[in-house]
Amino acid sequence: MMPREPLVSVIVRSMDRDSLKEALDSISAQSWPAIEILVVNAKGPHRDLPSSWGPHPLKVLSKGHPLPRSQAANVGLKAAQGTYIAFLDDDDVFFEDHVLSLVHHLEKAPHIRAVYAGVRVEMYERGSISPLRTFDFNEPFNLRKLQGRNYIPIHAMLFERSLVIDQGCHFDESLDLFEDWDFWLQLSQHTAFMHHDKITALYRNHGESGLGEDDLEEKKVRILEATADVLAKWGPKWAPMEWAAILLERDALSEQVLERQQDRLSQLETERIQLTLDLQQQKETVATLLSSTSWRMTQPLRYFVRQLKSITSSSRDLGRKGCHRNMKR
Repeated sequence: MMPREPLVSVIVRSMDRDSLKEALDSISAQSWPAIEILVVNAKGPHRDLPSSWGPHPLKVLSKGHPLPRSQAANVGLKAAQGTYIAFLDDDDVFFEDHVLSLVHHLEKAPHIRAVYAGVRVEMYERGSISPLRTFDFNEPFNLRKLQGRNYIPIHAMLFERSLVIDQGCHFDESLDLFEDWDFWLQLSQHTAFMHHDKITALYRNHGESGLGEDDLEEKKVRILEATADVLAKWGPKWAPMEWAAILLERDALSEQVLERQQDRLSQLETERIQLTLDLQQQKETVATLLSSTSWRMTQPLRYFVRQLKSITSSSRDLGRKGCHRNMKR
């Protein structure tokens, strides 16, 4: 008898948005066959959902009232039955091989208990249907970088449920932002993370979490406060040498960002210079052409051709009018 594929629990924290169907469809389209879908009602009043979606069983988890993000995540963790767990919020999607590729990575590396893939990010203004910009989160695992900032979206990760059952990892319900960052830091105490270097999911940022593109000053304040909350919890646990490594990693990141910005500015300046040269060359070509003997000598011929085209066009118009009058008779 062939062994069954390990079950994957996909937890969907749902605010009952219109995009929920697309999120669930992306789960049902997964090439990995063994999936249970747990929809956590984080809104309160929520549409009814069937007991299955595509080939996978679906269960709605509800407390009868709205749930903060961390609490909704914990409701899902408590109900999950899979060997592995993944998250997907109701406005994001998995690409077809997301779950399969991550399961295969974990199955090939039994000493690793968490793996994450690359995620494409679309940034929106509230109410807009077209993204302002897109970029990718697809960086190799670096613990010092993770301690300094979160670069792993919540639906990028697949992890063993044993980390919840045996190690007691859970979402800190005192955090209403960066709760996933805190959760990854918990997991990282018990396992290294593997990176699957491929974009296999989409993250749509519409600004509902306060990290959208609308009010940049408000966004900065929220990020500052949320970062302070996470570091207040974890900072006392890190030794001075860890802090030094974290700060050096952030310095290196800042330098990389500046280098990329400078490279981009240099590229734009090079393109501007080239366009200026091309325009000047075109102007010189036109001036040479207009002053050439052949251009002056063929001027009567060009005039004759324009007049002939005008006469031909007028004749066609008269012909059409005449046919129209005959038809009326």
